[in-house]
Amino acid sequence: MHTNYYFLRQLAPALTERLRGYRVASCFSQEKDELVIGLLSETGAEFWLKAQLGAAFPALALPETFQRARQNSVDLLPELRFQPVLGARLAQQANHQLVLFLRKAAGHAVAPQPLG
Repeated sequence: MHTNYYFLRQLAPALTERLRGYRVASCFSQEKDELVIGLLSETGAEFWLKAQLGAAFPALALPETFQRARQNSVDLLPELRFQPVLGARLAQQANHQLVLFLRKAAGHAVAPQPLG
């Protein structure tokens, strides 16, 4: 169900509303096929996106908190740090995969995972 178009169609605007005023604080991975994006609001509130990118079971988790490991952790996409998040949108690629994009300033987008 989490890769269903109708679910993702509702998730994108909900994320856009929720992420208004957040900036990317960190972007890293500590497991194979994983991307974790930590967002921080001006008031200090945290929001986490954890994308499992494995072909067998792609998933997007929104944990309330996340503890980064001291070992086996690598920073990714340093150009995203401190960039404001403008919203999320859903796009269908030519190969019929659904992709959830995080839009940031300067017209760039990050597509953490193909979802369906």
